[in-house]
Amino acid sequence: MDLSFTAAEEAFRGELRAWLREHVPRSEPAAAALEEDVRRLRDWQRALHAGGWVGIHWPRAYGG
Repeated sequence: MDLSFTAAEEAFRGELRAWLREHVPRSEPAAAALEEDVRRLRDWQRALHAGGWVGIHWPRAYGG
C-alpha cells in the first residue's frame, strides 16, 4: 500500500503552509475577556475566508 502524497497533494500542502506562515499569530495571546476571544476568533475566520480556505458548506442532500 502506497501512502505517499501525490504531487497535487504536496502542492496543496505547500500552499496552505505558506499561507499559514503569513497569517497565523506568532504567539498565543494572553488570557482575555470573552468579548476579546470572540473578536479574535471572528477575525481569524474572516482571514481564513478571505484567503479562500474556508466557507459555508451545505450538502446537496440537505438542499445545498
